[in-house]
This record gives sequence, C-alpha cells and structure tokens, in this order.
Amino acid sequence: SETSQPDAGDTRREVLDVLARDQIASLRTAVAFAAEEQIVIVAAAGTDSYLTTQEGLVLSPHYPAQYPSVIGVSASNALRQRSCFSNWGDVAAPGGDGGPVSILAEQEPELLDEYPELQDLDCAPLSSTCSGDCSQALISLVYDQGPAGQGYGYAYWQGTSFSAPLASGAAALLLDAGLSHSCGGQAWLSPGQVFAALRCGAPTPDGVINIPASLYRCLP
Repeated sequence: SETSQPDAGDTRREVLDVLARDQIASLRTAVAFAAEEQIVIVAAAGTDSYLTTQEGLVLSPHYPAQYPSVIGVSASNALRQRSCFSNWGDVAAPGGDGGPVSILAEQEPELLDEYPELQDLDCAPLSSTCSGDCSQALISLVYDQGPAGQGYGYAYWQGTSFSAPLASGAAALLLDAGLSHSCGGQAWLSPGQVFAALRCGAPTPDGVINIPASLYRCLP
C-alpha cells in the first residue's frame, strides 16, 4: 500500500520535538523556523539590571530577545526613559519602574528577608502589592485563585513582560495597516519593515514606541 510523505510542517515539528531536550538549541531552532516564515517575533528583554544600577551598568537582553531576528523590548517609565530595572532592548514600551528599597520594605518585607542582597539597591523591583502612589506601575488583568473565590481582577505590575505585549500589539497594527494599504497584491510587511517602522516612530535614545507615529509616518 502507498504511504503519504510527511509535509514540511510535520518535519519541522519532529525536529523541534527532538531538539526539545536541549533548551537553547530548541529555542534557537524555533526562532529560526519562525524567521524563515517571515513571522515578526517579539520578546521581553529582561529585568536583571536592577542588580547593577549602583554600578551604572545595563545588562544585555535575555534570549530569545538577544537573537538578531527577534525584536527585544525593554521597559520605559513615565518619563519615557528606560526603567531602572530594564535590560537593553531594540525598542521600549511602558513597563513601570523600580523604586527605593524603603518602599519595597514597606510593601513586601518578606522579600527582603529572602533576598538580603536587595537591601542596598537604588532600584528595587516593585510588584503586585503596590498601594497608594502607584504612578510607576502598569495595571494588568489577573486571574484570582485566592480563598475568596476564582475570578478576574486587576493588579499593579512592573517589568518588561508587560512591555513586550504592547510592542507586539503595535507590530500587529503595523502588519494590518501595511496589508490594508498595499497595492498591486503586495503581501504582508516583512519583519525588517515592521521593526524599521517601530524604530522610525520611536527616535528617542531609548526607542519608546509611538504607535500613531509609526502608523501614519513610517509605513513603507
């Protein structure tokens, strides 16, 4: 009897399954496959730089944000500057900011007990327990599984994990706008064109995205 040959998609899934045992190799391969398909890839840059603020150092982005084919997103604060905790990225998007350890000690004293190395930091990573003045945080939808019952609610957060979705949304808007305004049957914008439009609309040194500028001034 005849047997059908696996298509390219099946072959790629098998390769990814094999490489899953090696986390770095599997990640690199997944990113390479997506890049081959002209998929725009966005990833958070990471928040480790709060550990090096006293030395004036900013750390490189995490993988996969460090790959050349990935748009790495750092966090920006209310002043449109890089958040003190944020690693470098290719672009930036709102992600809140850190604060003095005194604020952290008031909000999460158990965290300082667990991580005493945070005691001397100028940029303490504040989290969901923000209360009072929360101007340096983003509001995020959360799923509550506490004793009061399951349900949805809101919490204050900081981090590049909340910046990356904003950049992803901007990329999606650019792709849609590029397709809508294409002529002569032109296909989607390439990942390089999407990145160029994001950077074109964000000319500040820290590259904070500006969606209207990218949409109305920067599309090819």
